[in-house]
Amino acid sequence: MSCGHDVKEAEDRLREWLGACGLPTGSRLPSVRILSGQLGIRYYALNRAMTNLALQGMVDRQGYKLFIAGKRAPEKSLYPCDVVVARRSIYLPSYRKVAKEMGIQATIYPWDSTEELVAILKRLLHERSPGVVFAPPSEAYSAAWETVASKLADQDIPVVCVGHRVRNISSVIGDDDQALEVIFRQMTDLGHTDMALLALSPRTSASMGVLSQWRWLCRKYRFTTSEDRFIPGSGMKLMPEEIQKLARQLKGDWKDCTALVVYTDKEYPIQHFLDELSRNGVKVPSRLSVVFLGDFKALHVSTPSVSSTAIDITLLHETVYFLLRRAQALKAQTGILPRPSVMRLEQELVLRESTTFAPGSRATLSKNALAARSSDTRGFDPGLEADVEMAWLRPYDSCAHVPESRFSTIDISEFVNRPINFRRGWLGDVPLRNLKPGRHTIHGIPFQVRGGNNRKDCGVIVLQSLVNSVGKARKLPTKVKCPIDQPARAIYILHACGYSKFLNRFAVYSFYNGKKKLGEVPIISLGKPPPEITPSEMKQALQTANIQDWWPDYPHFDFQHSRFAPMLEDGSADAIRRHVFLYTLEWINPSPDGAITHIEVTADAAQSTTLGILGVSVLKP
Repeated sequence: MSCGHDVKEAEDRLREWLGACGLPTGSRLPSVRILSGQLGIRYYALNRAMTNLALQGMVDRQGYKLFIAGKRAPEKSLYPCDVVVARRSIYLPSYRKVAKEMGIQATIYPWDSTEELVAILKRLLHERSPGVVFAPPSEAYSAAWETVASKLADQDIPVVCVGHRVRNISSVIGDDDQALEVIFRQMTDLGHTDMALLALSPRTSASMGVLSQWRWLCRKYRFTTSEDRFIPGSGMKLMPEEIQKLARQLKGDWKDCTALVVYTDKEYPIQHFLDELSRNGVKVPSRLSVVFLGDFKALHVSTPSVSSTAIDITLLHETVYFLLRRAQALKAQTGILPRPSVMRLEQELVLRESTTFAPGSRATLSKNALAARSSDTRGFDPGLEADVEMAWLRPYDSCAHVPESRFSTIDISEFVNRPINFRRGWLGDVPLRNLKPGRHTIHGIPFQVRGGNNRKDCGVIVLQSLVNSVGKARKLPTKVKCPIDQPARAIYILHACGYSKFLNRFAVYSFYNGKKKLGEVPIISLGKPPPEITPSEMKQALQTANIQDWWPDYPHFDFQHSRFAPMLEDGSADAIRRHVFLYTLEWINPSPDGAITHIEVTADAAQSTTLGILGVSVLKP
C-alpha cells in the first residue's frame, strides 16, 4: 500500500473540502476521526494530511482541536529558505519563531525517516532551493544524506547543517568535548571519583569522539578506574536485560562507580531506564547519580528529573539562520558561496534531582555549582527499484524451476494474534503498511498473508518477548505448534523480527515427524554490529545470523538459507519511497520424501528481540 500516495490524495481531498465549506477564520473543524468517516479517507492518511496543512498555516491545531487558520499575507523577505527537520522534533516551533523574528521566510519540510529526508533533499536540489537548513538523523549510515547535501552545495545552493559536520557545508554543532569537561568538573565538586560512560549511539563518529574525550578527561581529572568503564549501547533504547546486566555490574565489579554519564543523539525513554535500574536495586540518585550529555524534554519531567548539558536553542537557531542569510547575501553580491564555516556552541550543565553528592562523600558544592543547581558491509539502497525487484524475484536454488503447483501454503489463522496493517499492530506501535493481505510470491515461494486494516484482522503470529507480551488482550505464546501433516522436500517461512541485538539467539524452529525431531533451526539476529568489529569477525557474524530487524536503519544481507525481502511503498512519480524488511527462511528436509507432522516454534521470553511469523509454505516432493 502506498503511504505517500494516500497522504497526497487525502491532502487534495481535504483542501477541496475546506474550500467548498467556506468556513470563516477561527471556525472549529470536526475531529480527524469524524472527518475520516465523512470523507471516506483512511484515518492514518487524513491525519498526516491534516498535519501537512497545519504546517502550511491553513489549519490551527490545538491539541486534538482543529480550527480554520487565518489567511496569511505573503511574507516580504529577502531571505526565503527551506527547513528540513524531523516531524517529531521538539524544536520545530523554535525554527518557525526564530525565522519570523529574523525576517526569514521559512518553508518547513518535515521527515519521518532517512529515506524521506534524502528524497526531500533531492527534490530541493532539483527545484534549486534558495537555501536549505536541515537537521539530519544522528546515525551511523549517513552516506546517503551526506552525498545529497554535498550536491546542494556543489550546485551553489546555500546549505547549513545542524548537529553534524559535512564536507563543504556550513554546520552548527554543540561542543560535546567542552560539555563533557563541565560534567567532570561538577562531579569532582560533588565528591565523585569513579564514573561510567554509556553511549547509546556507538556507531557514530560523534560518539567515538565522545569516548576519546572521556578517556583523556579521566586521565586529566585522575579518575583512574573510570577510563575503561564504557558501555556501548546496541541501539537507541537499552532493553530490560541490558539494564539488568548494567545493574549487576554496578553492584559487582563497578561497585565504586557512583555516577553514570549518558550520551545519546536522540530522545531517550528515560523513565523506563530509571524504573528498570530501581527494580534491579540501583536507586537514582542515592546509589547512582545520572547526567545526560545533551538535553530533551523527558529529562525535565521524569521522576527524578535528570541533570543534563544543554544548548541555548534560540541561539543555535539564530546562528543557523545567520550563516544561511550570510551565504545568500554573499552569493547575491559575488555570485559564489563563501567558504563553509563550522560553529560550535558551548553547553552548560543544568543540575536536577538525579545528581547529588557521592555516597559517603564529605564534599561541598561550590558557589558556582549551587547557582547551577538552582538553574565493509553492503547495505540495501532503498532508492533502486531494480534492486527491490531482484530481491523479491531471486529464488532459492531448490525451487528455481519448480512450478507453483508443487507448493502448498499452510493455514496459520488459528494462531495469528496481532494485526499487520492496523496502526497499533505488528511488532510494535508502527504498522506494516507495505504488505497487503493475499498471495505473494517471494524468492520463488508463494505465501498466503492474512489480515486487514482493522484491529481484529490479525495476520501475524507474534511470539512473546520482554517488550511484547500481549496480543488480542491475551498473553502472547512462547511456543506455537503448527500442523503440516504432509510430505515435504523443504519448508519455507516468511517472518521478521524487531528489537534485534547483535548475534542474539532468541527463538528456535523445530521440525517433527510425530515425536521424532527431524531438525531444528535457531533464529539468530544480526542486530547492529559493534563499531570495533573486524572484517573477518563480520564475515563470521554473517555466517552465524539468519535474520535481521525489520527496520531499514539496520544493515541487511542475504544469509545462508535466509534472504531479505524489502517491502517498498511506492505511489506517484514524486512520492516519497520507504521500505522495511521481511525475511524468508529455508529448511531442507533431510528425508526428502518424508512426512512432516508439525513445526514447533519456541521463543525465549527473557529476550527483547521479538519474532513475527506471516506465512508458512511447503515444497512437496
